[in-house]
Amino acid sequence: TSYSISEYGDFTNHVFLFSTTETYETGRGVAATVGYAYEQQSQLTYDSKSSTFVQVRWVRQVLRSGTLDLNVKQSWESYSGYQADVERSEAGALFAYQIGRISLSADYRLTYETRELSRFLSQAAFFRVARPF
Repeated sequence: TSYSISEYGDFTNHVFLFSTTETYETGRGVAATVGYAYEQQSQLTYDSKSSTFVQVRWVRQVLRSGTLDLNVKQSWESYSGYQADVERSEAGALFAYQIGRISLSADYRLTYETRELSRFLSQAAFFRVARPF
C-alpha cells in the first residue's frame, strides 16, 4: 500500500495504491500466481482503476544444457471514469541452451488486448547469442 502527492505549480495529484500478489509453486517447475491492485488518483481522466491477473508458468530442463520456460497470463483492468476497460491475454516461450561458454536463446511473446471498440495483437521473437569475455 502506498500514498503519494505530486505537485507542480497549481496542479496537485493524490495517488493511493494497494496491491497484493500470491504465488503457489508445486516444486515440479509449475508456479501459479494471482494478483490484485487498486489505484485511486485525483487528477486523471479516471477516478480509480482495478487490476486483476492470473498467471501460470512452467520451467523445465530439457536436453542436457537446455531450459524451457512457458507462461500464460490473463489480466483485467477496470476503470471507473471515461477510459474503456481492458482485457489482456499474454503467452510466452523461452528456450535457452548453453554450449560451453556460449549461451543461445530463443524467445517468443504474444499479447492480445481488447478494449471497448478495439483489438490489438502483438507478436515478438528474439534470438540471442552471448559469450562472456
